[in-house]
Amino acid sequence: MDDVFGAAARDYFMTKNKNLVIETRSSLGDEDEIPVYYLFRSRSEMPPLEIKALEVSKGAVLEIGCGVGSHLLELNSPHAFGIDSSLLSIEIAKRRGVQNVNVSTWQEYVSEQKFDSILLLMNGLGLAGSLNKLPSFLLHLSQWLLPGGSIIADSSDINYLFEEEDDGGVWMPATAYYGDLTYSITYQKTRSQFDWLFVSFEELLKVCVTLGFKCEKIFEGDNNHYLARITP
Repeated sequence: MDDVFGAAARDYFMTKNKNLVIETRSSLGDEDEIPVYYLFRSRSEMPPLEIKALEVSKGAVLEIGCGVGSHLLELNSPHAFGIDSSLLSIEIAKRRGVQNVNVSTWQEYVSEQKFDSILLLMNGLGLAGSLNKLPSFLLHLSQWLLPGGSIIADSSDINYLFEEEDDGGVWMPATAYYGDLTYSITYQKTRSQFDWLFVSFEELLKVCVTLGFKCEKIFEGDNNHYLARITP
């Protein structure tokens, strides 16, 4: 799998070319672009949901999918750690002055340290891949939490993307859950494809109740985008 985000981030870090974009296409057929400079955003460029997430991430923090370290730079704490599967992104994070970052996926990460907060942003619950994998994903992350610690993560309910049909019904994709998507992303000659989950808060709450976890919606943004605090 190509390191699409890393390749794009490396080029922006070297050139500061604000025209660089990562092209995305979902299994719904939607095409979009991610401006690469946005990966390097400062606090003033972050949406209110992300600022709220940083404010409630207390104590020892682990950010999963930390990218080039923009959130860790804002946390500015010796007790803030990050992992990302992108080698190039982690190298850039270190060059930006971010400490305590390592190359790893959440599945492969091994840590004897426990954390007060586990942070997952940019629709971070998507890392679960699909709704049926969400329970095992949350259980896996919970093993790194200190007593009373929480997972701080965001997602979106994408039901607004589906149009009402003439018979009054709503067209939904032929998957187990309408938020189970596959994405293809491209930057120049690098390409990658992965499964990604968009989960409504109601479905997330059902999963958490089944696991015996507490789940709170602590911020709501545009287009059903929300921030949740999940506490085992």
